[in-house]
Amino acid sequence: MIAISTCGYGIDAAIASGRLNDPEEIRFYQSIDPETYLDKIPPRKFVMIHSLNDTVIHYENALRTYAKADKPKELHTVGTATHGYCKEMDALIKTELEKMLR
Repeated sequence: MIAISTCGYGIDAAIASGRLNDPEEIRFYQSIDPETYLDKIPPRKFVMIHSLNDTVIHYENALRTYAKADKPKELHTVGTATHGYCKEMDALIKTELEKMLR
């Protein structure tokens, strides 16, 4: 799994605080929250690529999600992009895909 510019949405905290209590909304947010699926990745590798300059999903939020993932995992950072995919990620993606196909 290769994740680019993402993080969890804090659904558990929103439910616990009562800010999120509609069952349909909870189901929706859980369906799109990357952290919902972290436990389903191993034994496959989780690779996260994130920009240090991301203005939409701050790097610290990505680090929290990365910390929740089980091994095997790897975090790569780039510095040229703000949010999302950029050409600087190409070599990292290529390298990680090659490792996965071995």
